[in-house]
Amino acid sequence: MKIGIVTLFGLNNYGNRLQNYAVQQVVRSLGFEAVTFPTSEFVPSKRERLENVLRRSIPYILHIVHSKLSGLVLKAFNRERDNGETIEQPDATLAILLTGRESTFAAFNRKYIQCSSVDHMNKVVREELAKEYHCFIVGSDQVWSSQMGLIDPFRFLQFVEPRKRVAFSASFGTSTLPKYYHRYYRKGISDMGYVSVREDDGKQIVHALTGRNSTLLIDPTMMLTKEDWRAIVEKPANKPNYPYLLLFFLGEIGNNTKLLIDSVSKNMGLTVVSLNDPLDHERFVIPPDQFVDFVDSASFIITDSFHGTAFSIIFEKPFIVCDRKGNTPSMKSRIDTLLNKFGLLDRHEDRFSLSTYYESPDFSMLKSLLEREQLYAIQFLKEALTSRTK
Repeated sequence: MKIGIVTLFGLNNYGNRLQNYAVQQVVRSLGFEAVTFPTSEFVPSKRERLENVLRRSIPYILHIVHSKLSGLVLKAFNRERDNGETIEQPDATLAILLTGRESTFAAFNRKYIQCSSVDHMNKVVREELAKEYHCFIVGSDQVWSSQMGLIDPFRFLQFVEPRKRVAFSASFGTSTLPKYYHRYYRKGISDMGYVSVREDDGKQIVHALTGRNSTLLIDPTMMLTKEDWRAIVEKPANKPNYPYLLLFFLGEIGNNTKLLIDSVSKNMGLTVVSLNDPLDHERFVIPPDQFVDFVDSASFIITDSFHGTAFSIIFEKPFIVCDRKGNTPSMKSRIDTLLNKFGLLDRHEDRFSLSTYYESPDFSMLKSLLEREQLYAIQFLKEALTSRTK
């Protein structure tokens, strides 16, 4: 039986591509064929565009204008580096780097992700897909994020009957949902056959909108073992052969965090290696499987990334997680849910103790917790797919 996976498909986000691979592999492990339907930019029909305009109230327009202006201001002032100088990354160089990164990500997709090539934005095609596929999964990652504007109804699986709709560890990407989206989201989620989310705040949003009790699951990347991940790794040529402290930040690195990085590096005798830094040209363009290997080989990890934290747990690495800084949605619910689930709240930057922080967590206990969460997620998905495909 064929299962369709509807998820975001960005060619520059490691967590996004790795969770897509994980969902695919978990579905395959249950005996189904898994095919991914990419949803990046929503290109609506003329009618849908008109409906979107009518839904977009004045508060929504003000919200978008404020976000755009904040982004422009931040872009102008967030270039400060350790030595206090301002370093501008030439636009042409950055464009080349992003193109290179998209190329390595695309190669990863071709090698590891089975993608559909049909035009699923076409209404007629969607009707055929609804007949051909036994079930559709939306998830994981921020598939229900409102940050990009009104989202594609495809991500609520509204082209298939409710019994074929499964939300798997879906995320809103934020702790609150703007009121002008409530009606739209309420309709999309209410008709879902099965609903599971990734964060505590997501459970609260679903219940507040629909009265439903959704299931809280781990991120799909954590449903694969470290041996599963190592099986797809291609060893990076630019990975150090000496112990290193790995940094993986999607937001800005604040002054206090810089002091923390310096302290850990000096006290543990580790060289700092940073991923996702466009000033490090070679490492900025590595594909997702090499990202996994960098994490696996690190001696210590400091990150503001949800998936940076998740992979630190998978590979049993001592780590510190920091709050995301900059013009980005709050990571608090995502990170706190993950840390709390595994008893790792003391690994947060604001709660650390220098006397014990360099020690590794008790991974023998974490392993049993992770196995329990994996089993819980498998049971949810097995029930959702088998009961909804009869």
